[in-house]
Amino acid sequence: MGTDNLGQYPGSLLTGPSLELQETATESTSGNVTLTIAQFFNKIFVRETGAAARTDVTPTARAICNCIAGVHIGSTFLFIVRNVSAAAHDVNISGGTGVTVQGSAATPQSTQTIYLGYVTAVGNTPTVTITNFNTSTLVIGGGGGTDSITAFATGGQTNATAMTSNVNRVTTVATAADSVKLPAATAGRVVYVANDGANSMQVFGAATETINGVASATGVPQPVGTRVAYISAADGKWVAFNLGTSSSGNVAVLYDENAKPGFSISTGAVSAVNNLTAFNSATGNGSNNAVGLVPSGTDTHVGLLFQPKGASGTVVIGLSTGTAQITVGASSGAQTVAIGDGAGVSTVNIANTTVAGANVNVASAVTGAGITDTVTISGGNAAATGIKVVNILTGTPGTSGNNRLTMGGGATSAVSVKAVLTHSMTPNYIATESGANNAIAGALLDAGGVAVPLAAGLRVTVKLAHTLQAGANTFVLNTVSKAIKSHLNAANDIATVYAATGFIDLLYDGVEWLDMSQ
Repeated sequence: MGTDNLGQYPGSLLTGPSLELQETATESTSGNVTLTIAQFFNKIFVRETGAAARTDVTPTARAICNCIAGVHIGSTFLFIVRNVSAAAHDVNISGGTGVTVQGSAATPQSTQTIYLGYVTAVGNTPTVTITNFNTSTLVIGGGGGTDSITAFATGGQTNATAMTSNVNRVTTVATAADSVKLPAATAGRVVYVANDGANSMQVFGAATETINGVASATGVPQPVGTRVAYISAADGKWVAFNLGTSSSGNVAVLYDENAKPGFSISTGAVSAVNNLTAFNSATGNGSNNAVGLVPSGTDTHVGLLFQPKGASGTVVIGLSTGTAQITVGASSGAQTVAIGDGAGVSTVNIANTTVAGANVNVASAVTGAGITDTVTISGGNAAATGIKVVNILTGTPGTSGNNRLTMGGGATSAVSVKAVLTHSMTPNYIATESGANNAIAGALLDAGGVAVPLAAGLRVTVKLAHTLQAGANTFVLNTVSKAIKSHLNAANDIATVYAATGFIDLLYDGVEWLDMSQ
């Protein structure tokens, strides 16, 4: 296997570091194949046809766009077919879904074909065109270079500064949208433009020629510091291939399908964004609405900042009426996720919706052996005059008893309250007592509507609808009847009469109910 170093030639697809196309392992399947991205994108596809000519199929336009960082209309790549067949059989290339092949699709025995691929549409239905270029139609040299170009002040196509070279460096852009104009678009021509001015400039085509499908009278913006290759795949039409920013720059500019700047991602001292895919379509991109940042090399982390416009702006994540799931901290590693962790006054709403049925789970996974889950709410110390307020289930229930708070997972759970209760209600309260005089009864259900089982330590306050005598009495809780005894001596019956309008506080000791009220 080997490489073709295209970067060493003037007018090649990249400035600065060269682009090396790696040969694939020889494909010798005796039949037509569908190429993988690994065999296609910026690759030299080596093919042995065997006993007959083959017609192999490219990946889909969707698959191609998914592997292009910052994909937009005009994103460009190379694909080379090398026919190493022992017999005189052609290697033909057919476009996969959304892919069009222009020019001859055949590569004869012992030859190779260079295809220039470029994205012609993005969004929900992306399309890609690959054009067969030979050395007589692809302009890879000549035309020279021009430095220190001044964009035309006040802009517009009519008086835009004409760029006549293949390599052009604009150094003066006094005000935003000052303009430059490309030479005539002839199929196969490549023109490079660097904007080293102080502002974004507007790039126009000649006469009625288009750039990325945009009329030349409108033009397309080229932001400060960017290098763009304008490639003519057909007479009168340019497609723009963003080569990124200058080597000293620290911002990668992302484009939408109309070649308009979308948003910027700062990379600090790093000169490039690693493994960046971004979509910014006004009509949406289906499953491809995503920004992915993955550190590589010696980098250990990467930051993504969403900043609202203005002091009162809003950043919304998951702006959808569907059932999509948003996961933060999805790795299996130890992660720290901070929300509202800045120096300002934060307001964080979780499941704050008017739609019923919201579920919020915090540290709800099964805890492994020897592992402790810790959930801290408002754990910091307050200043001398500071106040911490934590509200849980403060809304008024539509039906009495429908606000339910469960703490602890059973009789073996421990719950500590290390504070003075300034206002409290009994944790277990039975407002409707049924039964009879001297044999009261009631029901106690948990948050799920299940009867609470009898367990030592269970405490209940009952609003009486029947009397209790000084003597033997019983309490039936959830159909289980137990005697009521004095807490002063569990062997004795209670010694005081209770009226039908009174209240009794009962504690179950594992055998009977103890009257804690007297």
